[in-house]
Amino acid sequence: KRIGGLLKGLRVLNHQLQNDHRGLSKLRQQKQNEKQVLKQNAQLLRKQARSAYILGRQETLKLLLNQQQPNRVQRILIYYRYLNRARTDEIDSITSRLRQITNLQFRIQQHQQKVRQRHQAQLTQKQMLEKVHSKRQQLLASLNTRVRSQTDEIGRLQRDEKRLQQLVSGIRVISKETPIPTILGARFSEQRGKLKLPMGGRILGRYGAPKYLGKLRWRGLFIAGKSGTAVKSVFRGRVAYADWLPGFGLLMILDHGDGYMTLYGHNQSLYKELGDWVEAGQTIASSGNTGNPPRAGLYFEVRHQGRTQDPLRWCRLR
Repeated sequence: KRIGGLLKGLRVLNHQLQNDHRGLSKLRQQKQNEKQVLKQNAQLLRKQARSAYILGRQETLKLLLNQQQPNRVQRILIYYRYLNRARTDEIDSITSRLRQITNLQFRIQQHQQKVRQRHQAQLTQKQMLEKVHSKRQQLLASLNTRVRSQTDEIGRLQRDEKRLQQLVSGIRVISKETPIPTILGARFSEQRGKLKLPMGGRILGRYGAPKYLGKLRWRGLFIAGKSGTAVKSVFRGRVAYADWLPGFGLLMILDHGDGYMTLYGHNQSLYKELGDWVEAGQTIASSGNTGNPPRAGLYFEVRHQGRTQDPLRWCRLR
């Protein structure tokens, strides 16, 4: 918007400068015309003065020598008066021309000053435009760099999710080969809305909510908390994974049988190992900031048959 305003102002200045130059050229032409007329008037006046001088000497001498022709004397005097009036008119015209030329010269100087001011304003406007344009180019370059960085980050997050999905798929295959024994009256599928969250804290990322500029969505919960906070199992199960996974940091996956799993990521420490059995409410890890985003807390997922589900449908808020 600012560039548009500067460009508009520059166009106005250019138009005004063109008008000023045309006006200046017109004044200079008028001055030249006046000087030409003045020159002609001066030449004519010189001729008249010379003629009057020569004629005057001759006629004065004749008047002195010839006093017997009063009519002729009268005509000569009338001619003299006419000649003097013509010279006076010519002198007045020359005086007027000189005043006009002086006035034109003053107006020319004013126009020249105005043109210089316009040129300075035009230069200032161009400098401002170049400065704004340069800042805009820098901003565009920065935005392009940021977009590339964001694109790279989105690609990395997508690869992390794909890697987790592949891990879960592999665990499902193993789980089918060594199924979790079901204890009477204690199936995970019956615990909807009854489980406790694995850790207390503020929920910053909710299931299905957009994340990272809206390009991705949360597939679980992110619970903010201090590093080292105890992370507890939400239900009885067997440790199916306890190791580092890019994007999720130190990750623990519990297999609860019947295709149900819970995932605990971003941990600072893991207290259980692969194959260990855990009970509901048992501390299995401590929260940390080892995943992405690098913020202290816990990333928690609930999955059934490899697909994510909303953890808040299973766990009640404290």
